[in-house]
Amino acid sequence: MWNRCLGGCYQAEFANNRLRIGRVHKRLDVTPKLFMSGLRLLQEILDTEIEKWAGENGATYTEVVELKNSVNKLTVLDTQLIFDAYIDSFMREVDEVVNEVAVYASELRVQYIGTARITHDATARDPLTGLFNRRTFLEFFDHELHAARRHELSLSLAYFDLNGFKKVNDTLGHCVGDEVLVALADILENATRKVDIACRYGGDEFCILMPRTTLDGARQLCEQLCTQFRERPNRGVSLSIGLVQTGPMEFADVDSMIDAADGLMYLAKTSHRESARDEIRPA
Repeated sequence: MWNRCLGGCYQAEFANNRLRIGRVHKRLDVTPKLFMSGLRLLQEILDTEIEKWAGENGATYTEVVELKNSVNKLTVLDTQLIFDAYIDSFMREVDEVVNEVAVYASELRVQYIGTARITHDATARDPLTGLFNRRTFLEFFDHELHAARRHELSLSLAYFDLNGFKKVNDTLGHCVGDEVLVALADILENATRKVDIACRYGGDEFCILMPRTTLDGARQLCEQLCTQFRERPNRGVSLSIGLVQTGPMEFADVDSMIDAADGLMYLAKTSHRESARDEIRPA
């Protein structure tokens, strides 16, 4: 009887059945400890039945040992298949939890980035003109200068000052002066390229950083800005502009470029006192 039960070939159907049992154990929360406890009880019952069968049929000691070993091997195989399925089901649940956590973390990151962007935009912009403020501009400047060095590209800087702006504030009031600043900022924002970085550097001074641009290209852009500014209600204010370029082979640092552009702007301002018109002074 025992030989008939244990003989044969245990193929895919047997393995699949045992794997299904493992998955059922996981769903029913049959823990490995509980399963092993039941398995030990089953082993004791089988050993008792084998010894009973041996006594009834006059089986030798060797036959009893072989039979018990065969049953043990089958039990081990059965246990391994069930545990594999149990662990697989457990890992699937772990993966689902990990994915849920990843999705949740991603959503939190999106929310954080959105909040950080709003906060950064609020602190990165000049509240009157909406242009980048000086701190943010210098951060961009350092980044663009590093990129220009790495790729051997030209980088140009325009430094603006408003001629006659103090007179507007003194005679017409600061509200009118603010209108002039906003008008210039609007021109800078709309007339520059997406890669250009315009900022209110302080007071009535503005800057434009122009990546991948030579002095000739920077001068053309500034001439267009001057033309557009003259066409707006500017209260008689004109522009003095200093232009500098660094790269593509040799590079100055940020402070040196700003100082040079600022110095050229003052030279342009001196010329303005004589000509009373916009002045652009390239390096």
